[in-house]
Order: sequence, then structure tokens, then C-alpha cells
Amino acid sequence: MDKKRKDGYVTGLVCLIIFAIFLPTAINIGWNTSGQIFWVFTIVFGGLGVGSLLKPDSVGAVASQLLKNLAKSEEEGSDSHNKQIQKKSSGSVQVMASDGAEVNINVPSVEKKQAQKPSEEEKEVLRKETIVVSPSDGYSYEFEFMKRDHLKGEISSTSRIDIYFVDEFNFDKWNRDKSFDYEDSNEGILETNIDYLVPTNGTWYLIIENNGGKSATVKVQLY
Repeated sequence: MDKKRKDGYVTGLVCLIIFAIFLPTAINIGWNTSGQIFWVFTIVFGGLGVGSLLKPDSVGAVASQLLKNLAKSEEEGSDSHNKQIQKKSSGSVQVMASDGAEVNINVPSVEKKQAQKPSEEEKEVLRKETIVVSPSDGYSYEFEFMKRDHLKGEISSTSRIDIYFVDEFNFDKWNRDKSFDYEDSNEGILETNIDYLVPTNGTWYLIIENNGGKSATVKVQLY
């Protein structure tokens, strides 16, 4: 018996086995909407099984090719579901297929994006300089602020200094060497971080006073 006829007989037997599996289910369900698909498969595989046994060279060959195509389609679908996507800490995505093939796609990591993006403070620096404040003297910065704005910054000095945050009225009093009130302060510091909340719209001042006996070199960064 040649291979073609043998394949036809084998295919016929396989189809009849499938027919035998589907037939009880189709009978139990009956000919309704959900049962029609079982009857269709039952009839198709039953016909292919009988035809393949009677004519293994023609019907058997067609049925054999049909089963091979179905098996191949199912295998390809299974392979696509078996692909795994693994995200590496380096920011690359590796796609691994079941056949061992690998594809690496480099994407910027979140950390890299954050490192490349300038911070809000870096984009909106209001003042960044080093000044020298003489003994018993002061230095001031003027700003126009809206209510609920924040004046933030880092200030360091070689000698102890006092820092005040005042409105325009009290700044004028300070200029005239009169007693003044302040909204916020940092006194007697060598290094500090400030975060002053603006209570009202208007002109506001940051005052740096050196009440010591020697000059103070002050590094200022405000934003």
C-alpha cells in the first residue's frame, strides 16, 4: 500500500473517531441554536471518514490536507499566545518567541525621562548669585507675587545672618530704620532652606541682614 492511500485510510479513521465523539453530544443537545454546530461537525467528519475509507486516494487526500491545515492553524495561534514580553531594568523590551527568537526594542526608561526633564525649580529660578553683605548692613530682593504663591530657595552664608519676608509697607519702615513687622523669618543662620507663602497679591521683599561684626559672603538661590 502506497503512502497516499495509507494516509487516506488513517485520515478516515481519525474522522470517524471525531464523528463518534461529537455524535452523543449532538444527540443530547438536539437540533437547536447551540446544538447546530455539533451536528455540522458530526456530519462533516462522518462524511469525510466514510469517504476517506471508500476513496482514500481522492477524498482521503483532501481530508488529510484539511486536518493538517487545521492543526497548523491551531499551532500558530498557540505560538502567538506563548510569546512573552519582558521589561528589563535598562529600559529595553525583549520579545521572546517559543522558537527562541529574540527581538530587543530600546525605549527610554522612566528614570531617564525624569533625569532629562528639568525640574520646576530649574526652569523658574528667580535669583541665583553670591553677594557680600557688610557688617550692620542689609540686602533686599523685590518680587511681584500673587496670593498663595511660594517663594522658595536655599541660602548659605559665611557668617550668621537674618532673613525676613515682608510686604511693601514694612519694607519702607525697614528702609527708614524703624521697627517693622515681617510675614516670615529665618534668624541667626549659616545655611537654610526657605519656603514662604504669600498671603496677598502685591510687592514683596526678601531682606538679608548682617548684624554681625564681619562681612558675610552669601550664596542665594530663589525660585
